[in-house]
Amino acid sequence: MRESADMENRTTGLKVYLRFLKGTLSRRRKEADKANCEVSKMGAGHIKITSDRTKLLIESKAILDHLIKEELENVKEIAVPALQLIGRNRATLYSINLAANALYVAVNEGTTVIPNHISHIKNFREVIMLLFKFKNATKNVMAFGLDGENSSSNSNNSNNSNNSPSWVRES
Repeated sequence: MRESADMENRTTGLKVYLRFLKGTLSRRRKEADKANCEVSKMGAGHIKITSDRTKLLIESKAILDHLIKEELENVKEIAVPALQLIGRNRATLYSINLAANALYVAVNEGTTVIPNHISHIKNFREVIMLLFKFKNATKNVMAFGLDGENSSSNSNNSNNSNNSPSWVRES
């Protein structure tokens, strides 16, 4: 897996094709991830598809880890979504949540085939429903209060370490 790195601020993270962010710290120019999406070209092999799914789940776990630091009591109610688009016509939605202390559970929320012919247009409803599920899960994470910094820590030591998690990146 490739890693992206910001050498100036020493932050690392996995490269994903699409990140859903909330930029709430405009003074400090920080962003907080809400969900992730990976897109692979047609004819992608099993290794590429598995690698993309692994990246998505790792990034979603990083988001969930930060939520745990903020509010451990309510974090079991949240599921961080990850959408994988494979080729021209397949979409799979995953989510990861905390089932128990230190027990993460990844769930395949649904898979659909995007219609590529007018005779299959009646199946487009499944695509819309999957995308709405992704949107609603992302909004739930956003409403949970992930703002790019730990609200329980001082602003002096928040996110100033060399080991910043991948969900926080300088913009």
